[in-house]
Amino acid sequence: MFNELLRDISQTFNSTVFIKILLTAVVGMTGFIIKMSLRMIKDIRYMKIYQQAIDYALEKCFGNGYANYRNEKLNNLMEREKFIK
Repeated sequence: MFNELLRDISQTFNSTVFIKILLTAVVGMTGFIIKMSLRMIKDIRYMKIYQQAIDYALEKCFGNGYANYRNEKLNNLMEREKFIK
């Protein structure tokens, strides 16, 4: 009984239909992962541009050395974070 089960499993894995289905699934998942990765990169770029626009608007609005305080705090936070170094 165990030998028959192993033979059936072996025949299933050696089937060309099974291999085609498996390859189609792999290609589909690869395409999905690439699409999601590109979307994440696009979103990160948008967030960086949006943050720069906010930073520019705040500097224009407040003046008063806002950029100096921002840079000081940024340097302080970057020194504390280990993964950036």
